[in-house]
This record gives sequence, C-alpha cells and structure tokens, in this order.
Amino acid sequence: MLDVVSECTEISKEKILSNSRIAEVVDARCITVYWLRQSGLPVRMIMQLCGFKTKGAVYYHSCLYNERIKIDKYFRNQALCVGQKVVSNGLVTGE
Repeated sequence: MLDVVSECTEISKEKILSNSRIAEVVDARCITVYWLRQSGLPVRMIMQLCGFKTKGAVYYHSCLYNERIKIDKYFRNQALCVGQKVVSNGLVTGE
C-alpha cells in the first residue's frame, strides 16, 4: 500500500511515515491511512505502521481525507491514482 501511495504522490515512504507537517506529505499520509483502513487493517496496526500514538490520529487522517477529496482537485487526482492501483493490484476489492 505504502509503495503505491509513494509512487502516485512521488513522496518517499520515509517522508510519508515521518511526522512532517508539509501539506503534500500530510496528504500522502491521509491517502495511506484511508486505503489501509479500506483494506481492513485494524486501527492498532495502522497506528503502529504510521507511528501514531493514538487511535484519534487514524480517525483524524481519515476525516481529513474525506474533506480533502471534496475540495482539492490535485488531492482527488492523487487519491484516484492510488485507488485505481490498489484495486487493480487486488489489495482491496473494487466494491
């Protein structure tokens, strides 16, 4: 999943998993969290993978994804790229 997000956003996996607050990195992190949740990964595992200290951080990034997808065309295009690759690679179903 992280490889796909890194490829589509052109942001390294290390930066995505860092605590950077640069907008593009936060966007990539939101997309990562969203698709990890869609894949059925438990919240605790997402916390560990992303280095979050609370469940709230996972929920925050999920909510942020839902807001950004509505208002930011560039974000939406990146999320679409990730979604298409995730589904085509069978990481989640297209349902």
